[in-house]
Amino acid sequence: MFDRRGGLVRWRDLEVSGPLPELWRAPTENDQLDGQGSYETADPALTDGRGDESTPASSVRWFERGLDRLQHRVLSVERTEQGLVQRVRSMAAHSAQGIETTFAWRLDGDGLRLHTDIRPFGPWDCTWPRVGARIGLPGALAEEHARWFGTGPAESYSDSAEAAYVGRFEAAVDELGVAYGRPQETGHRPGLRALDLGPLHLRAVASGSTGLPGFQLDRHTAQERTGVAHAHELEPAMRLRPRGEYVGR
Repeated sequence: MFDRRGGLVRWRDLEVSGPLPELWRAPTENDQLDGQGSYETADPALTDGRGDESTPASSVRWFERGLDRLQHRVLSVERTEQGLVQRVRSMAAHSAQGIETTFAWRLDGDGLRLHTDIRPFGPWDCTWPRVGARIGLPGALAEEHARWFGTGPAESYSDSAEAAYVGRFEAAVDELGVAYGRPQETGHRPGLRALDLGPLHLRAVASGSTGLPGFQLDRHTAQERTGVAHAHELEPAMRLRPRGEYVGR
């Protein structure tokens, strides 16, 4: 079931919300270091991790450009014979750059297929922490075990990818992330083929040159993890809807 703005609000017996375009991740300690090798200026592999000391940390540039506080406005909603197409513009306040996202839903047998296309506009001059879509799920699903076909068993990022391999894995939602001393980005697993979480069954396919998507399941959004000094300060339950809403029409 979709609402009038084209957002998914119910799938079978589950209340859901979204999707929302997402460019943010809770900065890691490396993201917050000044003068380190950074994709903001060059490939760190080419500088052996040594960056220009005058270059601000990647997280500083991300905060300055408002990537943690995007506002989303629905440009159009079109209902077709196959499903629904929603176009969304996302920008930080007082910004000249942003992204336009097309979420195209269509019926696929007894399921739904979602194709997501995200395109930048304006004078972008920084990297993006991530690019993807966020969907809010019922809190009860946080008590389920996730079963997936993809990379694992642990989280995988550019500096830890060699420790991951493709296979079939299972873990409780709360075991997918790492309990770092300070809450930060954690739990991402790229190369997803299939994911089962309770009654949800997700199948992922590569699109164009983007390859296979990754996934992350967390009781908290990236924004909620940002700037928190201790884990006990995080709210205890997964939100029913993703943080951030559509504004206007």
